[in-house]
Amino acid sequence: MTNTGYVPGSATGQVSPEPPVSAATAAAWRRRLRQTKVAAISPDDEKRANGFQVIADMAYNHAVQDKTHPLIPRTLGDPPEIPRAALELHGSDGTTACVPRMDTADQTDGLRVLFSLATPQSEETHRPEITVNKGDHDDSYSYSRRAFDRRRGINGGHRRARGGDPVLLEAGQGPRGALSDSYDIPRVEFRRRFVAAWVSFAALASSAGLVRHVVLAMQQPVQRPIQILWSFGFAWMGLQWMLSWLDKPHQVTPRAQRRLDGMQVTVVIPLYNEDPGVVDRVLYALSRQTRLPDRIEVVDDGSTIDYTAVHRHWQVTGPELSWRRQANAGKKHAQALAFRANAEADIFVTIDSDTALEDHALEEGLKPFADPRVQSVAGIEIAANPQANWLTRTASTRSLFFQVTACGVQSAFGEILVNRGAFALYRAGLLRDIVDAYTAETFLGMPVMLGDDAALTLFARGRGRTVQQSSAFAFTMYPETLSHHFRQWIRWMRATLIRDCWRLRYLPLTSYGWWYTVINTITFLALTATPLLIAAQWPASEHFAAAGILTMFGWASVTSLRLLCVRRSDESWLQRIATVAYYPAALLWGVFVLRPLRFYGIATWRRQGWVTREQVEVSIRSEG
Repeated sequence: MTNTGYVPGSATGQVSPEPPVSAATAAAWRRRLRQTKVAAISPDDEKRANGFQVIADMAYNHAVQDKTHPLIPRTLGDPPEIPRAALELHGSDGTTACVPRMDTADQTDGLRVLFSLATPQSEETHRPEITVNKGDHDDSYSYSRRAFDRRRGINGGHRRARGGDPVLLEAGQGPRGALSDSYDIPRVEFRRRFVAAWVSFAALASSAGLVRHVVLAMQQPVQRPIQILWSFGFAWMGLQWMLSWLDKPHQVTPRAQRRLDGMQVTVVIPLYNEDPGVVDRVLYALSRQTRLPDRIEVVDDGSTIDYTAVHRHWQVTGPELSWRRQANAGKKHAQALAFRANAEADIFVTIDSDTALEDHALEEGLKPFADPRVQSVAGIEIAANPQANWLTRTASTRSLFFQVTACGVQSAFGEILVNRGAFALYRAGLLRDIVDAYTAETFLGMPVMLGDDAALTLFARGRGRTVQQSSAFAFTMYPETLSHHFRQWIRWMRATLIRDCWRLRYLPLTSYGWWYTVINTITFLALTATPLLIAAQWPASEHFAAAGILTMFGWASVTSLRLLCVRRSDESWLQRIATVAYYPAALLWGVFVLRPLRFYGIATWRRQGWVTREQVEVSIRSEG
């Protein structure tokens, strides 16, 4: 709808005189705009979305019944148009919405008729109250309001159906998958209860343990080096556990939620030799989101697997999909292709090709962006196949504990160091600014292909805050064989060496992230040296070794109760207790198996190959 003088219902398109608009009328029109939440719209959708042209048509059809009405010319095909010049108002986000502007003090009867007809008359156009959800989603924008916006054809940042029709999906519902009618994607909740009691108990236990080590160090000079190293590591882990309770899910007001709904969200999925069933489930999960993405970008990085069935199905089903293919160049270049191709995006969501988002993941993950300082948001990664075998259960328990403790503390300080590649959100402007540096990164003259998630996080930290949203969950496939598990861990450790060097160089000395990197490195070396000192002083250190293992088990058993904050709908109380019971074993696995592999990863950092996914290694059948 451009201001060419064309009048609705006119066959000639002649210019008609502009009716005057009073201050009272303009104020009423502004109130109506706020009530109906008119969002930024494209020219093609303008007539459908803004509602004013439709109202004008309604006014004309009603007024022509009275040929003597002062607003209707004697030629019935030429009613006047609402002036476009009087309808411009620039929002806080730089977009233009339709709202009248004061031009004159006069008021015409025709505009009174227009406003009387603009009053909603049916349930389909009735504006419901903005409800505030209680419980775990306080102050969130209710689904009933979003459904109302979609019924009116107002975009609000949500995807529009092909052809311009609004989308209306109930929460957690979506189309069928390509290879299966449906997939079981559990609900997950994050609950913080009895915080003061847990922190007090842990503080007492940590203090008692620390005092004991200090006393033993004074009484037994021979074991003093061991006691000092052990006490340092123990104190650092205890401090992180207590501070992790500062982390809690970000909440927003209804007004902030409406701003978030107006953001253009693009999901980027780099794909390489993934099981087609797993990819189908990823897209199925995106179609069930309570906040649908506006666009999905799948970039096939030269896979040797045929995804034709999945591609064709989702090309015409669910959110708007772009499926690109390139010669194998690595995950970074696959992501960069999507970053450069989406200039209209406000938020990029990066997920792995084996990651199925929980139904509320996008809605929850966007909430921290209500704070303009936040540049990236990390979601919580959960195993989709924890029951496959002991390895997936152990690895998933260890990973979840790290996220809710160490990463929880980092988030409380606004300094998340690694957004899990499985699920992370970034401001799109940031990624478009750094994409060239991202793909051209080198370390000591070697091109860097690994550690893409940590690199993006470091770029985000350089511009603002990086946080974690502990109520945004994603299910990813964990390795089910030792070979796959070890290769993945070594790849991560190769990237960790490079990222630690970059953090020490670029993060401010006063930042928590810089000190975390330093202290964590010292703790790693100290706990690595402890077994060596025990072996060197054997058998004098026999008593300490036994006491140390018992202390480790006891401390792990207490701190693992933090895992009970995360509740999955597909787990019984018995399975949740089993998860907690697995953590001491997971801790020992990390100390005695994965820690030595870290040294191997450091020594072989120049091998920047992916080392996994040369073929399908984990299939969706594993979940059973």
